[in-house]
Amino acid sequence: MILKNKKAMTPMLAVVVLLIITVSVSGGAFFWLNKIQGQIEGDQNSEVRGLGAVGKIDVIASEYDANQNQLTLFLQNLDPEAIPISSSAAASATVWVVKNTKQEILCSTDWSGNDNGPKCTEGCNKDINTGEVMKVVLSNVGQNSLCNIGAQPSGTLLTLTIDFGGKAVATGGIVR
Repeated sequence: MILKNKKAMTPMLAVVVLLIITVSVSGGAFFWLNKIQGQIEGDQNSEVRGLGAVGKIDVIASEYDANQNQLTLFLQNLDPEAIPISSSAAASATVWVVKNTKQEILCSTDWSGNDNGPKCTEGCNKDINTGEVMKVVLSNVGQNSLCNIGAQPSGTLLTLTIDFGGKAVATGGIVR
């Protein structure tokens, strides 16, 4: 088929060129909006972390010494931020809950040593930096103390949950 009117080609080329431009602009806008949305969601995730999500501390080892009436914990910070360990009785203090094998609470205290509770004697009032392992020693955790770990039968597995002032949580166990 031979076209006699070549002027009809110009409007068809114009339509094709306009379609190409429209598809290109639409694709560019799509990718740009996706990038903006990702940045906004990233900001919202940061805000959520600041509003209540807590970091992670691992209890990598624990040892109870009945003779010294103390507990040694080795804690590792798995959070991207430094986590404070506080021995004060303030609201931002490090507190723990110790449970026996029946999941009955033996104690729920801070580490200040008040009210015959455990006292942090080593590794407290410092920050655990990211990836760092810190030795924490708690005295007054044995018999006749508030936590009374020493009164538990030898070989008993006790579970503990430690809250680092709302900034991180650790869970672990102690073998009596």
